Amino acid sequence: DIIYPALAMRKLCEGRVQVTEEDLKQAIESQYGDKLRCRMIMVDTLPKAQDIWEALRKNPAGFEKIAESQSMDLATRSLGGLLGEPITRHAQPTNVSAAAFSQLLDGDPADKDPSHKPKNGDFTGPIQASEGAWLILRREGVIPATPNISLKDEAVRKKTHELVYEAKLKEAMGVVFEELVKKASIENHLAGSVKLANEEND
Repeated sequence: DIIYPALAMRKLCEGRVQVTEEDLKQAIESQYGDKLRCRMIMVDTLPKAQDIWEALRKNPAGFEKIAESQSMDLATRSLGGLLGEPITRHAQPTNVSAAAFSQLLDGDPADKDPSHKPKNGDFTGPIQASEGAWLILRREGVIPATPNISLKDEAVRKKTHELVYEAKLKEAMGVVFEELVKKASIENHLAGSVKLANEEND
């Protein structure tokens, strides 16, 4: 009852999944590249985030106390905002990870002054993670990339391809399942409700 529908769904979705060279490159960077250890403050509005950012500019050392008193992320506030896992490149939500690496590690590529490069203790501007969540991240440290990992190594390429394929296949399965539900007519005899096929179009 469980295995057959799962296998059927995989078969149905296989034609939708393609792994590109860019997918492989991003997967390598995410898995083996530099990682950021960070603290985080999360609030629900941009004005709050801006007020906290201004306070941090005046007193950068107050980050942990502000996280403990004002961050709405319960998992990290008691730890002074310390994230349990490092941030990797291309991690979801991608706008957050991209902003974190741009502001806390990469810096301005056009600025060649080494003294301007990001360092431990630097923090980001407000980053919108979702409609009701704004983040400020502070860099605690960098976990350096694993050396000598390349897509030219066939074993690495094969393993990375399999990981990316499985991730994209699961995503496609979710999309196809939603499409099937929309097209289906569903009678719920327990709740006494009926959903017509393609009812949202009607």
